[in-house]
Amino acid sequence: MKIIQFTIPVAKDKSIHVQEDDLPHFYEHLHRHHEIQITWVISGEGTLVAGNNMQPFSSGDIFIIGGQLPIVQIVAYGTVNRSGGDIGTTVGIAVNRLNA
Repeated sequence: MKIIQFTIPVAKDKSIHVQEDDLPHFYEHLHRHHEIQITWVISGEGTLVAGNNMQPFSSGDIFIIGGQLPIVQIVAYGTVNRSGGDIGTTVGIAVNRLNA
């Protein structure tokens, strides 16, 4: 599986970017980025693949991912919202290491 180099839209003069995602699924591509990522899973469950590790996650979990570590969040089938579709809601904080 090819790793996508992803750029989180952190302004060059800022060090933090906060983003809430309320989507029918988690970002489903194996990717990496320079920024450190802190993610709070508000709803949904599945498996986090980070580097060579796999870890189940569910609502309420928080994980911290180092920069350049390949990651993907795989949603568990059967996780449904009130309208019947798959859903995952997360709040992510990307921390950009500023160059001094």
